Amino acid sequence: MQSRVREDLESVLAFYGQQYGIQADPAFTIYVAKDAEALIQAQKDDGDEIDADGEASIRALWNRAGGWAIENVVVKQASWPEDLSSSYFPWGRYTLTHEYFHVLQRQMSRGLSPRGGTRWLLEGTARWAEGEHQVLDGEATLEDLRERWLSDLSPHTPTLHSTATLNSTEIDGAALWEYTLGWLATDLLAARGGTDTWIEFWRRPTTPIETELDWRTAFQEVFGLSVQSFYVEFDAWQREQISGRMYVVGEITTSDGRPLAAGTPVWATCRQRPDHCDTHTSAHTRTNQQGRFAIRVPTDGRWYITIDWESCTMFVRDSTVTTNFSARSLMRVESGGVRLPPLQIPAGLCAHRISGRVLDVSGMPLAFAQIMVASSSSALGTDDRGRFEIRVPSDGAYSFNLGIDACWFSLDGQTLGSPNNPVQVDGADVTDIVLRLPGTIEELCG
Repeated sequence: MQSRVREDLESVLAFYGQQYGIQADPAFTIYVAKDAEALIQAQKDDGDEIDADGEASIRALWNRAGGWAIENVVVKQASWPEDLSSSYFPWGRYTLTHEYFHVLQRQMSRGLSPRGGTRWLLEGTARWAEGEHQVLDGEATLEDLRERWLSDLSPHTPTLHSTATLNSTEIDGAALWEYTLGWLATDLLAARGGTDTWIEFWRRPTTPIETELDWRTAFQEVFGLSVQSFYVEFDAWQREQISGRMYVVGEITTSDGRPLAAGTPVWATCRQRPDHCDTHTSAHTRTNQQGRFAIRVPTDGRWYITIDWESCTMFVRDSTVTTNFSARSLMRVESGGVRLPPLQIPAGLCAHRISGRVLDVSGMPLAFAQIMVASSSSALGTDDRGRFEIRVPSDGAYSFNLGIDACWFSLDGQTLGSPNNPVQVDGADVTDIVLRLPGTIEELCG
């Protein structure tokens, strides 16, 4: 593990030195940690004073990010999996590339990043550098990457301007648009003047105090047009990319007429069968704050739609949804796409939740583990105190599977939540249950 991390770090340093002629001042630490608790302990061992709020912040970051760079760089040990099969992709190397660029941004702008709150430039340029490293390594082509991020665009994608100061989950609860739109915007800027232009942007704080005027002035000086003009240009380009593509568009409400929760995953699937698709393929998106979604489908065929609402899996059936896979609707998608009728979840379907805590064998909360109903294919994570809340399709008996990093296992014996001792749901939510691991993680995961 250590030799692979060192090898990847050497690759990152060589990439930035050869490609851009830059290297960060090494006055920072790179942490490669197994879990949040190991990271907290390592930082304390290095002399950091971390209070309870600071620990909670680290645990929250760990739950939602593969890595980050604030004062130091953090990358999860799981980014370097032990299985080096033919399908292995060096996530650790390119996560290091991305986070190292955040260090460079801060150092090049003398600690003033993110400049003016330009999140799409902050994340977009880091993701673009990450992608360029992949291209030089032969892991992808620029065209592959461009098509990958273009495939995320839809009629419901927000504007680039809206990602400037807000996290995308505050915009519509969907994909991380400051990354996707940021990469595409950086790609257009690189086409205008080369990658040297956006490197130069990070080198140009115009005053010791960062202001909105400062970053806009630097942008115009470096890229040769105003920020507002670029937003207009990018919006027109974005609409052009969407035009002519096929989408399945719809909106979903709960039984009481409220929009389904923002960020709910929605999948379109086409199976490899005669009169369906030539190959098995799928595409996905997430609902926005109005419960709307637009999935770009890459080929015509007969598709079905899956909705994962807090781990309760539903399938579109005409103008409603069902948890019965066999009752799902198959829709023909051809040129121009399909607009579904308004979908409403029937009363009683996925109406109840099971909530509680997951504890390890010693009784300590198991933070940021994955949990799923045994009959489902969709998982949710526990929080920093091991708490979870999961929807179930209907009344009945439910057992659970748990996942820690890449290891999944079932509860067994008479442990609550095992097949021998399932959780019973009968017309109401079930709260405050405790699911306890029957052994240590090492014993369960081998």
